[in-house]
Amino acid sequence: MTLHPLPATGYVTLPWKNGLGTTDEICLRPETADRDAFELRISRATIAAEAPFSAFPGVERIITVIEGAGLRLDFAGHSTLLAPGEPCRFDSGLTPVGTPLGGMVRVLNVMVARAVWQPGPARMLDAAGPLRPDPGGFTVIHALGDWTLASATAALALKPGDTAIASGEVLAKPGPLARALVVPVAPA
Repeated sequence: MTLHPLPATGYVTLPWKNGLGTTDEICLRPETADRDAFELRISRATIAAEAPFSAFPGVERIITVIEGAGLRLDFAGHSTLLAPGEPCRFDSGLTPVGTPLGGMVRVLNVMVARAVWQPGPARMLDAAGPLRPDPGGFTVIHALGDWTLASATAALALKPGDTAIASGEVLAKPGPLARALVVPVAPA
C-alpha cells in the first residue's frame, strides 16, 4: 500500500493543449509521458469564458466543478449541465464547448488511457470512511478542505487543493466542513 502526495505547491501552470486557457498540471504518468501520450493525467483548470475543450483521443475523462456556480458542456448532439461537485465522465476525444455559469469556474480533471485504466464512479466525500481501490488499481483523492489519509503503514495530511493517489485501502477523515473528490481507477 502506498500513499503518493501531490501537494498544490508543486502544481505547474501550463496553457491548455489548444492554447485557449490555463491548467494546473497535477500529475502525468508514467514519468516519460507527455500531454499527447499518457496513462494518467490529473489537472485543475480554470474556465473563465466559453471555449472548446482540447481533444485527447483514447482517453476517458472525469470532470468535476470544484469552484464556481456550474458548467455547461455542449457536445455535437447534446448538452450536459454540471453542478458544483457533480462528476461527469466522457470520452475525452470529443471536444465539447464549455460555458461557465455565473462567472469563472475551476474544474478537476482525472483522465486515463482507456487501454490501460478505467475510472470508476467518482463522488464527493464529506464523511470519514474507508477507500478501497480494485486490486491493481488506485484511488485519486483531491482535497477541498483539510483531510487525513491513513493506511496500516502511513499517514498523510492534505490541505485544501492538495491531491493524493492511494494504491491500497486508506481511511479518509475530513476536517470541519471539508469535502474531497474521490475517483477510483481500475485496470482496463
